[in-house]
Amino acid sequence: MARLADQLTILRQQVDRLSVNVSALQERVNALTPGQGGGGGGGGGIVSFLRARVGTLVTLETPAGTLFGTIIFVGVDFVQLQEADGSIVLIPLRNVLSLV
Repeated sequence: MARLADQLTILRQQVDRLSVNVSALQERVNALTPGQGGGGGGGGGIVSFLRARVGTLVTLETPAGTLFGTIIFVGVDFVQLQEADGSIVLIPLRNVLSLV
């Protein structure tokens, strides 16, 4: 049983590494095709725009309301903000109505 648990741990680590590699490749593809964007939302243009502003304070309008925070990461189809109270918020790019 312990041997199976060790094998499962190794497999999980391999899956985690592969997931990171797939994400990196997806981002590279999106960078090469800025007009097409990734999977059901966003677009390469907005991703590039937001990535250039990592570390800046922004106001994002979404259907759920207004968010204020610092952009700390931009994924293929989401932006990650850190609010003033330290909260981390993930916003799907398809939900970004405006950005200031």
